[in-house]
Amino acid sequence: MRLVLVAAGFPRPETQIPVYDEWGRLVAIVDLGWPEVKVGVDYEGAHHRMSRRQFDRDIRRHADLTELGWDDVRITAEDSDGAIIGRVGRALQRRARATANFGADSRSGVTFGAYSVSSIRVLPRMLGLT
Repeated sequence: MRLVLVAAGFPRPETQIPVYDEWGRLVAIVDLGWPEVKVGVDYEGAHHRMSRRQFDRDIRRHADLTELGWDDVRITAEDSDGAIIGRVGRALQRRARATANFGADSRSGVTFGAYSVSSIRVLPRMLGLT
């Protein structure tokens, strides 16, 4: 997932991101994402559906992340590269409306991979979503 996103021009995501609630309880470790805008991407492998206990935990985890303001994009083996790019791109668009400084660098403005832009609003065009 990380390589697909970076090749598509997304900023390099962080990996294994710990997310805590307001009481300091570890809610989740997100596979990869951008904590500064609270967008996470998680791969849901076969073990996530093989155990009822794991399935229940995943539902609670997703609800907890959502309540903490995260957009948690869940990916499976059935998702194509295009589907991953589109879903993550739309999640970043949603968060960009609330967080205007995504990818901000005090020296060069907003950056997306090799791109340097003045606003996150160019993301849909970069992804061919418009």
